[in-house]
Amino acid sequence: MENSVELRQERAGLIQEANVMLEACKTEARDFTEDEQSSYDEKMNLIDKLKKDIETVERQESLNAEIATKTPKVEIMENKDKSSEVRGYSLFKALSGFMNNTLDGVEKELHDEAVAEARAAGRTINGLGIPSRLLEQRADVTQTASAIAPTAVLGYQEALREASVFNQVGANILTGLSADTRLPITGKQTVGWGTEIEAAGDGGVVFGKLDLTPMRLCSYVDISKQLLLQNGMGAQNAIIADLGRAAGNKIDAAMFAAADVDAGVAPGAIAGTASV
Repeated sequence: MENSVELRQERAGLIQEANVMLEACKTEARDFTEDEQSSYDEKMNLIDKLKKDIETVERQESLNAEIATKTPKVEIMENKDKSSEVRGYSLFKALSGFMNNTLDGVEKELHDEAVAEARAAGRTINGLGIPSRLLEQRADVTQTASAIAPTAVLGYQEALREASVFNQVGANILTGLSADTRLPITGKQTVGWGTEIEAAGDGGVVFGKLDLTPMRLCSYVDISKQLLLQNGMGAQNAIIADLGRAAGNKIDAAMFAAADVDAGVAPGAIAGTASV
């Protein structure tokens, strides 16, 4: 059986179809034909049946959520296909599950991953979490038709943004850091030419250090319940892809500026760093 969100979408479509049939008869000032009456009655019967199915499924989903909150779940993901996991993720399903306390499946796993990721960075998530790795990939999905007929939402066009380059310029990217970190640095040694029996000079190496401080890059997006019922996958791709690109552009703007931008809050500019 389908989940409660899918059942509600199916029922909403039938209600709209029945309404279109009724409005057509009102406009033409006539009664249903025999075939139309039969079709209308069939739709109404199915609408009533779906209402009962939704109540049953929502009750079970609520019970499943209650069990999930009381039973700790441990899963080893060493051999899990991460690309398949991301392709199966639905942002709108996750939002609906979070609002109705029925979050499960891959959506719950990735939410838990985002919560753990934020905790490791000394942060908390208020709402639905999306792990950073999901923002760095694009789901391979197929656009579906609108669930609210007869309004059709076409494919979303991505916002025009420059491709980010901060991770393509040969910099050493350190991952897994969660707090202030001290990075030891080896100083430059010197070498020199000499004769065959001349004593070598002292190359002299002085070790230094660099203190790394976390910077927080954040945003949120408002998604209406009506949008959840419409062209979900197209909107989902547009939102996730643009969040990832916006983050990349913001990092580029700070790193490659002529001088520090928002000193103490944003990363320092490379050009404004001494001896670089």
